[in-house]
Amino acid sequence: MIQISYQEFYDSFKDSLGDDGANELLKKAILQANLVQREYYTKEEALKLCDVLKQFGGFVGIIGGILASRFIIR
Repeated sequence: MIQISYQEFYDSFKDSLGDDGANELLKKAILQANLVQREYYTKEEALKLCDVLKQFGGFVGIIGGILASRFIIR
């Protein structure tokens, strides 16, 4: 089974949003996706999280789309 790490999401946002900003964004997105924060997610959960990130629009939405594309081909 494919597992996608929280760290991969975090690393995608930390340079632009900083440590706290990345964690806050992901905390909010995880709640909206009806998931719980943990170290690894299934491919389906990760794509669900990407869908929520895409709804934020702007830079966050673009990164969410890029991550989704990356996860789909795994």
